[in-house]
Amino acid sequence: MSNTFLPPWTGGQKGGSSLAPSDSGHPGTGASAEKNFPPTSVGGHKGGSLFFLPFLALLVAFSSARAEIVHDSIYSAALDEMRRVDVYLPPGYHAGSALYPVIYFLHGIGATPDDYGPPMEWVLDALIGAGGIEPVVVALPDGSCGPFAGSMYTNSALYGAFEDFVAQDVMSYVEGNYRTLTGRENRAIMGHSMGGYGAMKIAFKHADNYYATVSLSGLVSVVPYDFWRSEVLIENGGHGPYDPASGFFTLASFTAAGAFTPNLDNLPYFVDFALDSAGNVVQPVFSIWQMAMPGYLAQLYANVSTLAIYFDCGQQDELGFFPMNEYFDAQLDSLGIAHRFEPFVGDHTNQLILRGMLAFMYLDSVRNSLAVEPVPIALPTQICLRQNYPNPFNATTRIEFYLPRAGQTELRVFDILGRETINVLNGFLPAGNHEVKWNASPLPSGVYFCRLNFGGQSQVKRMVLVR
Repeated sequence: MSNTFLPPWTGGQKGGSSLAPSDSGHPGTGASAEKNFPPTSVGGHKGGSLFFLPFLALLVAFSSARAEIVHDSIYSAALDEMRRVDVYLPPGYHAGSALYPVIYFLHGIGATPDDYGPPMEWVLDALIGAGGIEPVVVALPDGSCGPFAGSMYTNSALYGAFEDFVAQDVMSYVEGNYRTLTGRENRAIMGHSMGGYGAMKIAFKHADNYYATVSLSGLVSVVPYDFWRSEVLIENGGHGPYDPASGFFTLASFTAAGAFTPNLDNLPYFVDFALDSAGNVVQPVFSIWQMAMPGYLAQLYANVSTLAIYFDCGQQDELGFFPMNEYFDAQLDSLGIAHRFEPFVGDHTNQLILRGMLAFMYLDSVRNSLAVEPVPIALPTQICLRQNYPNPFNATTRIEFYLPRAGQTELRVFDILGRETINVLNGFLPAGNHEVKWNASPLPSGVYFCRLNFGGQSQVKRMVLVR
């Protein structure tokens, strides 16, 4: 298998020798020219998106209004650095004072906004100009970073706080500096490949910020893992040590490890890897990877069920993502969470223009239905202590919980013998979601229990400290 993926408008041929299978040039965006475009068309023949190119070219040629992409940059408090954000402004943006809904688009592994922005501008300019969907602002934050192939849009000790960058800094900047409609009902998040994972993860954890989320060929599960394990072993001669330069699957695995299991004390790559030197899965590490996946997060966050959820994947996806998307589909089914899964005949990148068009059509139709019949969000009336993350953990972990109203709150940790080891929190807190970072450095390895006390209610979670 080649390590480079060319964009679908080049014919979708694979070639080249780049180490990372950059999602370069795969826009994953667009909108249907007709809102009743049949969703099942996503399962058409390979290269089906090319059928639309002459049609789109005509629309561009005859459209009197043009869009633009602004190459902006912001100071990210989460990352403590200047960071790039490209912003698509629809046709007519500069001619009036209208406010627009906003979609946040997250790019794939090994890519930047440059790889998705230009074709997205071309497609959306034509389709919005033709009246296919309502005009929309689209923000493309830069999720690229070293030392591997991307951030996974995750808060990581190795990469930085990329989840907070997207969910807080980018949203605040875009909606404070561009003419966008405010409120959850006017905000969606989507992405391709690594960005598909990021969009689902961020939407699930911040469901009160978005009405919908879309993943195009996203890493939405690490189960089943056998295919990835075998590919990593092939790239590294059948055993460790593992070198991220040995091939795409190893590089991508190190990228995931840097996001989910960073370990700044573990030289030379500063991660805990999911395979040992003999090629066996390291279960404590792999468990943390599983808990970072959307299907697990859906069990922790009450408002996930209020989201409109859409994801697709090719049945011939060469990265092994199709069975992972099937697993995610089954997880959501088991939880009773409404969603839409669109398998199609194809691989990781082909038909991406058509698939993006369908996804944008989906977001437009969902938003319009919300405008007619708003969907109320029923907030929980009970406390909710979520499972700490990561778990098992080494020294530091995050404890998140929800309070239905303001009040005196206690968060205590006990050892397996029932002895209190620390009073993590004791104070008056407002209603809503809260997060506490707990450093267990002084304590030995073992099983501990975290107990949340609030207004006569109590909940307990089991935590495992591993040295």
